[in-house]
Amino acid sequence: MDGRDREPVSGRCDLCGGTDLSELYAPPDSRRGLRVFVCRRCALVQSLPRIERAEVRRVDSGAGAAWGNIRYGKGFRTAPALSLLAGHVDAAALKRCLDIGSNRGSFVEALRSVNDSVEITAVEPDHTLVEPYRRLPGLTLHLCRFEDAPVGEGIFDLAYSCHTIEHVASPAAVMKKTFAALRPGGLLYVEAPRLDIIGGHDFVEEFFIDKHLYHFTLSTLERSCAAAGLETVETAEDVENVTVLCRRPLSGRVPAARLADPDEVERVTALVEGYGRGREEAARAAARAAAYIGSLGPRRVAVWGGGRLFDCLVRMGGLDPSALCAVVDKHLGAYVKEVHGRPVLHP
Repeated sequence: MDGRDREPVSGRCDLCGGTDLSELYAPPDSRRGLRVFVCRRCALVQSLPRIERAEVRRVDSGAGAAWGNIRYGKGFRTAPALSLLAGHVDAAALKRCLDIGSNRGSFVEALRSVNDSVEITAVEPDHTLVEPYRRLPGLTLHLCRFEDAPVGEGIFDLAYSCHTIEHVASPAAVMKKTFAALRPGGLLYVEAPRLDIIGGHDFVEEFFIDKHLYHFTLSTLERSCAAAGLETVETAEDVENVTVLCRRPLSGRVPAARLADPDEVERVTALVEGYGRGREEAARAAARAAAYIGSLGPRRVAVWGGGRLFDCLVRMGGLDPSALCAVVDKHLGAYVKEVHGRPVLHP
């Protein structure tokens, strides 16, 4: 069925406040019972109901909707973030920085390595992740959600939000609070998973996971910043990420945000519906790959990479992990000891 003909859900779009939300897709293994909708005014793709956190926190490297809670991917984005920021701000000259969702502290430690006098306020609700950096000098750590953190107003030169905005119940509220926290001229670096990745022919894992309530294109992320009164400085995107660097205007004037975007509505509707139709082909592709690996059985076969693609091979493709001589992963072994009954070995 075409998404435009589906029954709209009750509720309002977080970006534009519209009520014309049409269902496009339902992840088959969502433990939260989430369904994916598009706002037919502004094109923001969002999952409902807006449940902020899971009742049971499970550590899972699987490829389905329930994946999450290992939380080590943000560290891979620190170097690209610092590279983009270098064109607009001297990190060594920053006085106050706000890290929204500081995770395992990769950005905190990288910033401190080039500026040992910067005052950093870090916000991270998961107390199990913060021990390596919580006692750094000049660091104020709030162990709570950003919405509840007493971060102050008008004081930060830079706010950093990497792969956090997609988790929150209301990006609009978080953006407004971030705007208020910045000094006039202060910068916000915000990054999220790129919705357009689901259009790739080789994307097999579940994109619409239970921990993500919002699914951004570069356009909808930039307009989310503009709706909060922030002006764009630079944008970037790669296969997996969309990034907006924006600032609080010096003059205090709020730029008008263009919210209606009918062309983007049609584009993302087709994108998500195509992804939904392609899930069966993804399963067949995983089965073909698993069968090929299984055919190598007389030899000693190892799989390099024990994360979500390996899980696809086992769960979707039927690969027998006991037939493998090893599962090797450069990063995952620091957080889990085995996957599908096989120990995770470091290279």
